[in-house]
Amino acid sequence: MKISSRQISYQPNRFQLGISLVELMVAMAIGLVVALVAAAFYLNASNTQRTQSDVVQVNENLRFAFDLVTREIRKAGFSNIWQVGSTQGANFCSNPSLSAGVTYSPIIGLNDANSVDPNAADLVGSATALYGVSDGNGHLNYSDVLAVQYYGDSTVGTAPVYDCQGYQVAAPALNAAPVRDVLFIAPDAGNNNEPTLFCYTNNPNGSATQPLPIVSGIESFQMLYGEDMDTSNHPSKHYVPWGAMIVNQDLITSIKVSMVARGPSSSTVVNGAAAAGPWYHFSSTYGTVAVTNGDSGAIFPYPGAALPSDNRTRKMLSTEVGFRNNRYCS
Repeated sequence: MKISSRQISYQPNRFQLGISLVELMVAMAIGLVVALVAAAFYLNASNTQRTQSDVVQVNENLRFAFDLVTREIRKAGFSNIWQVGSTQGANFCSNPSLSAGVTYSPIIGLNDANSVDPNAADLVGSATALYGVSDGNGHLNYSDVLAVQYYGDSTVGTAPVYDCQGYQVAAPALNAAPVRDVLFIAPDAGNNNEPTLFCYTNNPNGSATQPLPIVSGIESFQMLYGEDMDTSNHPSKHYVPWGAMIVNQDLITSIKVSMVARGPSSSTVVNGAAAAGPWYHFSSTYGTVAVTNGDSGAIFPYPGAALPSDNRTRKMLSTEVGFRNNRYCS
């Protein structure tokens, strides 16, 4: 039988597949590029989300801190003189001849302090070390300290009064000393020494033994006090740090408050809040005279110091609070 050459020719299996080493390496390279692009996209998205979360947290921390400071300032010097038997109002008069010799300042400050004693009459002492930022040359930025003194109130027919830790302040006994709340910036040992706005109160109903961390991430806290130089009930363009008060506390009608807050994490995403700095409390115009006024803390970080390199989101906000100065001496 005659066999055709076409019948005996080799027919490869058309379903048998295979790749060469070159094809394998090209496929792996393409896959690696795709994986790297996907990983970079994920990391960038994650970093952006973290930065946005930090911005939100910084804004919330500042809002809460300003709310607390505002409430404290407006509470300073409070005394319900309509309470039966109350004479505490006269105790806030700075003139001993008009206050039966018992005087309490409704507000007390410390300018750029490195420590504070909340129970000292002038707050000066080393009971608590405050948070400071160094420029590496022995110069430190410290924040201001604010103390307010006030009386509680009876809850019968009136709204209760609360201290800075949230505890109710009872109506005082006759001629009792006022309650004192003190706000300052110190490292929080329970939170990696993060700069934190602390509150101390000597309210007997509260936690009078330990300052309480209130708002974390508050890195700089500054105040200027407005003195009413012409008795018009408005600060006549005369705002000074506490140490430069040239008249007396009875003339304070408003307080400018400024803070710098930072986020909890580092980020490589550059945004408006993270890229700013240095931060001039109360404007760069005041910054030109702040050091001369002994108020170098109004420039953050310290003049001439390098900007923070931790890539944290930072933001500065300022406000002005009307001080309810009852002028009991009038």
